[in-house]
Amino acid sequence: MKEELIRIEDGIIKQGKSLRGPFFFHLYKGEISGIVTDNFEDRKLIENFFAKQNGLMSGTFFYKGEKYNSQFYNSEVRKKLCQNVTVISDATKLTNYLSITDNIFIYGEHFSYKKRKQMVLQLMEFFDLNIPVNKKIRELSFLEQVEIQLLHAVGRHNKIIIVCGVNGKLNLEELEELERFYTLLVGLNYSICQIETYNTISLERMDRIHILKKGKTIAEFNRTEISKKEVYKILDNSRDFKNVNDRKSMSSSNDRKVKMNWISHTGETIWIRSGEITNLVCGTSELFITLKNYFCGEKVELNGSFYWENKRVTPKLAKNLKRKRLLGMIDYTDIEHILFDNLSILENLCYPLCQKKRGFFLKKKYGELVKEYVNTISPDITLDKKTKELSLEQIMYLAVCRWMICKPQVLIIFIPVFLIKPQTDYVMERILIELKKYGHALGMAFQITDDIMDYRETTETTGKPVGNDLREGLLTYPLLSIVNDGNKDKLLEDIKGLNNGGNEQDIIDYVIAQGGIDNTLAVADKYCKDALAALAAVRDFPGKEFLVMAVENLADRKV
Repeated sequence: MKEELIRIEDGIIKQGKSLRGPFFFHLYKGEISGIVTDNFEDRKLIENFFAKQNGLMSGTFFYKGEKYNSQFYNSEVRKKLCQNVTVISDATKLTNYLSITDNIFIYGEHFSYKKRKQMVLQLMEFFDLNIPVNKKIRELSFLEQVEIQLLHAVGRHNKIIIVCGVNGKLNLEELEELERFYTLLVGLNYSICQIETYNTISLERMDRIHILKKGKTIAEFNRTEISKKEVYKILDNSRDFKNVNDRKSMSSSNDRKVKMNWISHTGETIWIRSGEITNLVCGTSELFITLKNYFCGEKVELNGSFYWENKRVTPKLAKNLKRKRLLGMIDYTDIEHILFDNLSILENLCYPLCQKKRGFFLKKKYGELVKEYVNTISPDITLDKKTKELSLEQIMYLAVCRWMICKPQVLIIFIPVFLIKPQTDYVMERILIELKKYGHALGMAFQITDDIMDYRETTETTGKPVGNDLREGLLTYPLLSIVNDGNKDKLLEDIKGLNNGGNEQDIIDYVIAQGGIDNTLAVADKYCKDALAALAAVRDFPGKEFLVMAVENLADRKV
């Protein structure tokens, strides 16, 4: 039996004013486990717990079988996490002004530099890493930065390593290399826990997976018990950005704004036109960072070129376009710092206008303009609310809204993989599942109301003899719901007696008196609610209102 390292039971975690849970978690020695969430905010919440930035408000924390007080920021819990846990996130925590050697053994100053360098070379040889120790941190790829942090955990002898949001920044080849590293660590009795959103989790070498939905642990599975496709189905979380305006049709060549000719070995040219949405997928994290830095006005080596209205985009031109609000940029890789926490929504959304207009905060028309845009995107938000009180999803909406007000000619949004929604086939599959739920619930409600009609309607209203089901020997729900040990024999005799001249009305009156109709109405109502809930989970489509009407009209059904 594996040795248990960490166990959390009924954990309630506080982050700001938010309480999430209950949270359940098991981590055993020498295993790779995972925590998969349905949203980025909860992923950060769990990451911050292991990083000692928040704590348990209630619940029970165990380390190696020993129980610790769950009081918020309990010193003993924090001490155990500090001594035994290393947290590695998508925002690397390496120190640029230190060498690779010093980053790995930053807590090992009692060793000489020569000794530390020798130990680093031994570690790299053991883990089969080819990273020059004299290489600067800023020159490392994202994968190399993660590997250096893993070596740092080894150097500290932290046997528990929490890896958060890393998968989304790696391609398939890099993921395989990272999983190879994990395997070597597990062989040394290290324990790895990956915390990812559902569209970036990797189950191939996972021993155990915990599934969180809406901040609650809803399931725990072994690797052989669940597939990634089933994880998608369990979380069932698909939501796209709302479309504020209908997308324009293909514009003419005169509306071209940006020309991309960056894939030099293929000679491919991509135009961005007015009214179009263009997706550019970066195959590597290095290319993603390079493009982001390029449009931020930094001097970088780019394998290709960009043109703005037939003029090549230089770092200086990119800065001027941004200053004039002709080119907008949203960086979701740093989503927590997109808006100013201490400013209201109104002040945040008007902020880009300060370059154009003086006293913009005081102008009533800007407030009205902001309110119009905000109500279109998220009507439940008040303009005087502080952005630090918002969810990450609301911040994403408002970041787009802020630039819509400025009306840039081109808006570039840098979205890391972990924020990209699942592939369309999964989305369609979830829609079909919900529609199947709707069809089943509607069919059951229809049949149950039909059963009720045999008891309480008349021949004139139904078009068929009342009590027909009883005479045919069909035992429907109104009767079945009132059957018990005390009356089952009598009811059976009465039903058999219908073939010998018995009166079905006596049975109907008895079923009604015993609450059979009320019981059945309650079940029908539940199925109607299930049908409406399934529809609510599906985005709007033509004809959806008729499906809703079909459910609502069941209560008045007569035929």
